[in-house]
Amino acid sequence: MPIESVGDLVVERSTPRRPAWPVPVVFVHGLWGGAWLFDDWLPFASDRGWDAWAPNLRGRAGSRPVPDLGKVTMQEFAHDLLDVLDATGPAVLVGYSMGGLLTQMVASDPRVRAFALLCSVPPRGIVALSPAVARRTPRYVRALFGGRRFGPTRRDADDTLMNAMAPTDRDRWFPRLIADSGTAARQMALGAISVDAAGISSPSLVVSASVDRISPPSVQPKLASRYGSERLEFPGHDHLIAIETGWEATAGAILDWAADRVDPGAD
Repeated sequence: MPIESVGDLVVERSTPRRPAWPVPVVFVHGLWGGAWLFDDWLPFASDRGWDAWAPNLRGRAGSRPVPDLGKVTMQEFAHDLLDVLDATGPAVLVGYSMGGLLTQMVASDPRVRAFALLCSVPPRGIVALSPAVARRTPRYVRALFGGRRFGPTRRDADDTLMNAMAPTDRDRWFPRLIADSGTAARQMALGAISVDAAGISSPSLVVSASVDRISPPSVQPKLASRYGSERLEFPGHDHLIAIETGWEATAGAILDWAADRVDPGAD
């Protein structure tokens, strides 16, 4: 995948031969991930006429080096996303998991023409803690409250992140997860991030997976209500919907929705 720089941020980008849409699409990864989550989505989007970007947030893949990734806050990650918007100009944002909450944090920026939230973490006021996650949280408390880098154990990842994924796919993807910010994870877990929905007017879409145990589908109607969003749910998918078998249907539906919102000829 072609790599570019936005200042000291490392960004993957796939440009179309003949752009069909007036703004680019920016895919925002989640905790423990990186731009690689969208390695298949980028050419898929550019084949449909999108100028497709996927930034690596600071502290991973050589992007914006930090002294201690465990101490990085959600506000700092959101600053990275705003820096990407400085480079892209007006854009459609597709935020996955933590990237969905980051997208909500910047969605009042006038450069955000439309945004989709994919298995997104909700803001303050919407509780997303599922029983599967609650049972496993105590073993990570020291990392969260100590601001340490951490990642899930393989067993916990199998049970909460990849619960609908084939064993061979779990073996493929688990090693790519990184130890990430305990500080950002604590902010999400405690509902510390507040978003003023009244300041957000751009069209939005909330996308959920029916067997997601991290951002459970029961949360998504509340998230859609917060922003007046349209909704889609994909049956049989877990939290890692972006890289599961069948990701093309999810990506295609989101891009079709976005195209209808940015097409100058649309109603």
